[in-house]
Amino acid sequence: MGAAGPVLSPAELLDVEASEVEQDYRDLFTAHFVPLTRLARLCGADDPEDIAQEAPARLHQRMHRLQDPAAALAYARRSVINLSTSRLRRLLLERRTPGEIPREVPSPETQVLTEQRRLALHAALQQLPARQRHALLLRYWLDLPVVEVAAVLDCRVGSAKSILSRAHAALSRAVEP
Repeated sequence: MGAAGPVLSPAELLDVEASEVEQDYRDLFTAHFVPLTRLARLCGADDPEDIAQEAPARLHQRMHRLQDPAAALAYARRSVINLSTSRLRRLLLERRTPGEIPREVPSPETQVLTEQRRLALHAALQQLPARQRHALLLRYWLDLPVVEVAAVLDCRVGSAKSILSRAHAALSRAVEP
């Protein structure tokens, strides 16, 4: 009999595995809080920091159901998108008054053209279906590769490419001079 070290009981082994999962969760939250906040902001959330905190909390609640630990980040990103969409819907219902359309204040004369282009792009993005808009945000604002966009959208890479292509075409038609 060699000295192989202490023998752990099954309960102790579960505790060691659980502490490793907890550490992985903390590392994920720490490393990706800022990008998740940015994603929430780009999705239109008025409280992006709250959403960026709530998404990993939801992930933590469901860690035992997560089949692939590598999918944790994609799950957190998808949660941010879903939470942002839900809160926007709720806010729109709360704030909606007949005939009132929110308008942005125009910028100074030197920035009029830039502001008009930005507004046109924003309007065109809002006209896109949610899935296309989210794909564009993930790909270009968060600079994620198409493989990760597909993971967040829970689709195949080819489908993600198709969604992005349709979104580009729709934006080109909407923003042409």
